[in-house]
Amino acid sequence: MLALASPIVDTNALWKIVLASLAAGAGVAIAFGILLIGVSRAQKTTNGGARVLDYGLAVIMGAFCVFAVVAGIHAMTVKH
Repeated sequence: MLALASPIVDTNALWKIVLASLAAGAGVAIAFGILLIGVSRAQKTTNGGARVLDYGLAVIMGAFCVFAVVAGIHAMTVKH
């Protein structure tokens, strides 16, 4: 059965896609988690400098998440 699909399916390209999807999915999930931690820490702290850094970190991670979503949509809509 596997021998029949081997000329049709490029398994090297398939594994690259699977690994890239896992890395991107985990990266976005981690970035979103860091965003939530930054906002939570910024709301709890009384130090103004730490608050600015925490909100700055949250903004950077939020921008990364938005960029990842836009890049994913762009990749799905563009045909090569």
